[in-house]
Amino acid sequence: MVRFKNRYLLLELSLASGAEAGHVLQTLTPKRLLAAVKDAVEGLHGDYGLACVLHSISVKYLNVLTQVALLRCPRAHHRAVWAAMATITNIQKVPCAIRVHHVGGMGWFCNHDVTP
Repeated sequence: MVRFKNRYLLLELSLASGAEAGHVLQTLTPKRLLAAVKDAVEGLHGDYGLACVLHSISVKYLNVLTQVALLRCPRAHHRAVWAAMATITNIQKVPCAIRVHHVGGMGWFCNHDVTP
């Protein structure tokens, strides 16, 4: 039996202020964030990079009020996903920046960094 080893990236979403950003915060879902991450990985690393991370990348937690997300990706390619985070400049045509706060081997370690 083979176990897939993952890394969890704790992300901070910094959206531009304004009415459009408020609308995006209301409509931002884990599925849309994941689509933006996949597009960034494919744009930076091509089809091979996307294929390497596609089987286990997922958004495990997203809070639009605190603008925090938890992303799971494969351990062998977590640096490729991390590098792709820097290339995301907009989500749904609203300027934004994504910052990686913590990288952990288990999701609950990252949850300790989210809670005060």
